Amino acid sequence: MSERLLYVVTEDWYFHSHRLPLARAALAAGYDVHVATRIDTERERLIQAGLQLHPLPFNRGDTRAWRDVSLLAKLVGLYRRLGPHIIHHVAMKPVLYGTLASYSVPRARVVNALAGLGYLFTGDNGRSSTAVRAARAVLPRIMRRRGDVIVQNPDDEAVVRDFGVAPERIHQIRGSGVDVDHHRPTAEPPGEPVVAMVSRILW
Repeated sequence: MSERLLYVVTEDWYFHSHRLPLARAALAAGYDVHVATRIDTERERLIQAGLQLHPLPFNRGDTRAWRDVSLLAKLVGLYRRLGPHIIHHVAMKPVLYGTLASYSVPRARVVNALAGLGYLFTGDNGRSSTAVRAARAVLPRIMRRRGDVIVQNPDDEAVVRDFGVAPERIHQIRGSGVDVDHHRPTAEPPGEPVVAMVSRILW
């Protein structure tokens, strides 16, 4: 019987752009691969890739407590129903609520991947909602006790160490990676160089 691997990610488009090659590699290795996420634009492409989808009402910026309680209840129900062997949480909200829900399946192995610590730890404490303040208090406690942690830079690794997570459970991988077979450098064109920066702008 194949081991069941469950990815928990906020958005289907993010999973498609950042984690699909990992899922395909897991399928090729014989895993039964499931994805729990908010379904938006990528349903058909993820199904065509051989993944089993489970819609969840993630909203990355919503900090209303009643919505979070509802999300946690849905995660607990999914975990108990699916019985995953490995649960891979990606990003802050799946890590927080997914790790809490994973206590309902104590034999599952948990991987928590943090691309950054986000608004929970970078926002203005004085104006933070009750839900955000509660999350700041709960997250370090559950991460100390449950799962391995993947971070992408030394600063986040230092914060996770301060949470009390054992060093052998922290794994620093510098970025999500680039498919070098698909994205290849080209020869520099003639003429005056033009420099561009592609990024998002945050306050």
